[in-house]
Amino acid sequence: MHVGLTVDVRIRGDVLDIFAHRDTIATHRITTQRGGYVTDIAHCPPGMEAPNNLWSKDYFLTQVSQVGPYTKKAIESLLKSKLIIAHGYLPARNMLGMGKGENKPILDKHACVLSEPASSHGRCRIPR
Repeated sequence: MHVGLTVDVRIRGDVLDIFAHRDTIATHRITTQRGGYVTDIAHCPPGMEAPNNLWSKDYFLTQVSQVGPYTKKAIESLLKSKLIIAHGYLPARNMLGMGKGENKPILDKHACVLSEPASSHGRCRIPR
């Protein structure tokens, strides 16, 4: 409905207001945490309001099981590092996206380099 409109934005404290033609079209809470964001379920697309319709840790662990053990370890570590686990879902999806098709062994090799101590990088070989 508002896509493509030029809007005005006002930030007061931890609230961001968005205006189109001087009418408030959205209000969001903001965070002072660098790189952080606040998810407002009311702004989710239809059908995505319920948490069980969204991505989950189990979804990503099931998907990564098709890639390899080191990629699984990397995604588990990524999700564990987030205070709010959902904030790791987009990076996890992006990581899985790099392992499409024939790239799975390559992704797993690079995940091995990330997840293993430097002294054991010789074990990180692409399977044939």
